[in-house]
Amino acid sequence: MKFLLLSLIAVALLLASVNGAGFGGGCWWTGCQSEVHLTNYVCPANVRRTFVDRTIIVATNFDLALGAKILSVSFVSTKSHYLTYEALLLELAERGHEVTIANSIKSSKEVKNVRRIYTYDSDIMLKGISPKTYKAKETTSKFWSHFNVPFMTYYSMWEEACKASYKMEAIQKLRKEKFDLIIFPPLWNDCAYGLIHELNTSVILYNQMAIMPWVSSSMGSPSLPSFVPMMYYNFPDNMTFFERVGNFFGTVFYHVVKTYYYEPGMEKVYREGLGNPNLPSIKDIEKNASLALVNSNINFVPPRPLTPDIIEVGGLYLRDAEPLPKDLQAFCDGAGNDGIILLSFGSILKVSAMPLKTRVPMVGIPMFGEQQWNIEQAALKGYAVSLSYQELSEEKLSKAIEDVLYKAEYRQKANFAAQLYRDQLESPLDRAVYWVEYVLRYQGATHLRSVGRDLSFIQYYSLDVISFFIGILALAAVIIALALRAFLRLVLGSSKNKKLKKKTQ
Repeated sequence: MKFLLLSLIAVALLLASVNGAGFGGGCWWTGCQSEVHLTNYVCPANVRRTFVDRTIIVATNFDLALGAKILSVSFVSTKSHYLTYEALLLELAERGHEVTIANSIKSSKEVKNVRRIYTYDSDIMLKGISPKTYKAKETTSKFWSHFNVPFMTYYSMWEEACKASYKMEAIQKLRKEKFDLIIFPPLWNDCAYGLIHELNTSVILYNQMAIMPWVSSSMGSPSLPSFVPMMYYNFPDNMTFFERVGNFFGTVFYHVVKTYYYEPGMEKVYREGLGNPNLPSIKDIEKNASLALVNSNINFVPPRPLTPDIIEVGGLYLRDAEPLPKDLQAFCDGAGNDGIILLSFGSILKVSAMPLKTRVPMVGIPMFGEQQWNIEQAALKGYAVSLSYQELSEEKLSKAIEDVLYKAEYRQKANFAAQLYRDQLESPLDRAVYWVEYVLRYQGATHLRSVGRDLSFIQYYSLDVISFFIGILALAAVIIALALRAFLRLVLGSSKNKKLKKKTQ
């Protein structure tokens, strides 16, 4: 059917370009995916060949946007992170794209146009994460806890998952396939960049949380620690001097650990796993991504500058409510006007986003990863209370629940937050799909690419230019000082000579 449709479009445009009579001698322009706009211009005969060429281009792009071959690959997966972009992959499949999902998240659900490849079993990895998460930290100060970065804490588990995935026959077979696009979650998955480089196609990064400074740097977008808080440190955007000192230190510390400890290890993994010691570095591969989709929303994270190739799609996984099972519906109805309290510790739901959909406040007990950041941002916005699980007590939990239930300001702030979230031109899912197909239509959309991606740290922040001007000013100051010194010597020398002459006379 698709081939027939494309053939009809191509024939119609070809006839129009040959005789022009059927469409009033009009000139056809191919500005959109599936639209061809008739203009009032009369096309000269020597230009009509151009329209035949454009017809082929239109048909090609139309075909790609209708049925592209898309790969989503992740060697290190958690269900909660995968669920933040599963809706996007399924929607792309629903629209006719062939989607291959390679990760460790098991699913018994058969979906049209979706092929699943299972990588390293994430349950094995999660067994290693849990003891580290619940390990007592009461004696650890907030300052020293900043040194406990995930790149160091969980490195061995991620390395194991990556090595095991590269040994799988299904992953090795992927190397021989051709894809039109790769949707890739880079968090914890840097070891997959080697495979991505070999596949040699357009790449869209999907950040499962608010964008991290190293991802924004790869896209050429500024990450300024003066007002952009580092996620794991939970600073507000309006930081005090010492918070800015801590944020600057943290941003630099994470960059150093990732660049000089974590990335070299992951590069070794994919070079050995693919048997190619000449594969580029992670940074060189990452900076060639076409686009970055980010699981954040401008109303719920501190505002920051973003380049046009970074698109916020926070909440694309939020769906309309489905009917409850009868027993659960009966339980909820039995609560009457008092309502119910939902208790969840993640993996199935991204609980931090629930107030945006349900308009109710929440009590958050962050356990791991970005959960601390998510709940702190909600608390700063006034629709949540954050509790530390190390300091949790019956009294503190009871007070927090009573506060969000009976203090009107929490519900008011939750309503306001939900209103802000819903006030968007299009849904986050539609926005994400549009930009995915945009990259497909324009073969990687390289026109969105910032030159800032190719600049070094010194060039990006104009440190070389600042040093140049400081050098000029310093040189000018030295010249002025030397000139002044020479002038003073000349003046003082001449006055001394006059005094000596007077004495000798």
